[in-house]
Amino acid sequence: MNIGVVSPSNSLLNVTTYSDERKIKLFKGYNVIEVKLDRNDITAFSITSDNEDLRHIFSCIIFRYSEFPKIVVNDLKIEKSAIKLKLTNVGNSRSDKLELLIIRHGIPIYRASLKSLEPHEQLDYEIDIETLKQTNIKTNDIVLRIVWSKAYQLFEQDIPIKIKE
Repeated sequence: MNIGVVSPSNSLLNVTTYSDERKIKLFKGYNVIEVKLDRNDITAFSITSDNEDLRHIFSCIIFRYSEFPKIVVNDLKIEKSAIKLKLTNVGNSRSDKLELLIIRHGIPIYRASLKSLEPHEQLDYEIDIETLKQTNIKTNDIVLRIVWSKAYQLFEQDIPIKIKE
């Protein structure tokens, strides 16, 4: 939600929904503020000021809802020879890009570009553990990172993995 508001002086604006309250600092003059709200969360919202003597002029309120993908790991199995996982897009739009990384202490040791997933589409993927061991980097304390994007926004999920050596 984008709000255009004119403030006569520096002040705080409270934006409240039934599950969240945010304080937004306004400067004297015209301010454009962006408040990210979950669409399922909005039945009503309230905008108030800490200083009741001030009057704010709202020039426009724009509510925009974008549908985004959400990639989750439904199943993860660590076997002797492979890491097997099942990814699902539980969001309501297709991902533009989907990548899988294995990271140890911030250093990528494996990367794979996967096909974009449509809403509710699943993908089974397997990582060969021998391929990871060929990097000569220990495979204990590694992180599986799933990265996806939509409309220039980047999302990620990290899952710690322990592989017995």
